[in-house]
Amino acid sequence: MKNNTKRKTIAVYIGRFSPPHEGHISIFNKLKNDFDSVYILTSEPKFLSDLNPFTYEQKLKLFFMYGIEDKYIKQLQGSGYNAPAIIKAIGIENSNEINLIIALGEKDSDRLISKRPDAYYKELPKDIKNYDDLNPASTNGYVLRFNNLSYDKNPISASGIRHAL
Repeated sequence: MKNNTKRKTIAVYIGRFSPPHEGHISIFNKLKNDFDSVYILTSEPKFLSDLNPFTYEQKLKLFFMYGIEDKYIKQLQGSGYNAPAIIKAIGIENSNEINLIIALGEKDSDRLISKRPDAYYKELPKDIKNYDDLNPASTNGYVLRFNNLSYDKNPISASGIRHAL
């Protein structure tokens, strides 16, 4: 659902993307169709390892091979889901002017969503009709859960690719 709200609704797809693959690209394209703006956020590993074999620059090149322009990919500094760091990475000056949607797979989203009423991140309501009903990013961010299998006819995992190397 594209946005007809006063605030811009931005989806941020966060991950290690080590390496990016067709499942990631499929999800990115779905998000691009559903939201006003979409960004992929990934980080530079502190050190390269079997779990993190790619630098940020290498990931950029791999995304480019899939046709994703580097304007959509931002480097995330610091710890993963810190809202001020995310908002800074995507270049937003005023978090009152946007709705922030964090797109994550099931296992990652479970770590982010809290049942506490004062928690910053809330689950994005499945029946949302109007993004104006959401609080702005200055108050809350929302988590959109997805399952790779629902977006990809030939599922593949980054872990599977790393093990094949």
